[in-house]
Amino acid sequence: MLTAKQVGEILNQVGQIPGAAGLDYLIQNAAIVCSGDGDNSLTLEASSFNDIMSTNVLGPALIMKHMHPHLAKSFRPVIANLTSGLASIPKDFGARSTSYSISKAALNMLTYKQAKTCPEMIVVAVHPAWIKTDMGTDKAPLEPGHVASEMVQLLQNVTLSDSGKFMRYDGADVI
Repeated sequence: MLTAKQVGEILNQVGQIPGAAGLDYLIQNAAIVCSGDGDNSLTLEASSFNDIMSTNVLGPALIMKHMHPHLAKSFRPVIANLTSGLASIPKDFGARSTSYSISKAALNMLTYKQAKTCPEMIVVAVHPAWIKTDMGTDKAPLEPGHVASEMVQLLQNVTLSDSGKFMRYDGADVI
């Protein structure tokens, strides 16, 4: 894993690419699951929990921090933090994937706090649904291309009134 200083140095270099026009979209798709995630809150392991939180929450926080000056130059900056329906308490997915679920719930709160800190930017938490990926497995019902296409449309149409929300890739609110 990179240190916070290394991340900052890399992002400062990347931030020079858009130039004077700034960065219009920042899509943060950080997510890991570790073997020590635990089937429930009594079996999680501290090292796995810390790695998951560092990647799934601290990573997007630091990236936003370092990319903010470049986003601020944009006429309509949109930040999408990719989250998970497993972060929803009302949906009740049970005890599984404890660390991952906690990290995505924390990412949703980070999204809300970023939206409040940067009211001139559109910051949303987007649940991409269950997709056929390495993490989602081939049992998932949705293809990545379909979800990506829908998500592009969503991000082109979100407004400041959507900022801070937890929504699905197709724009439906998630509770």
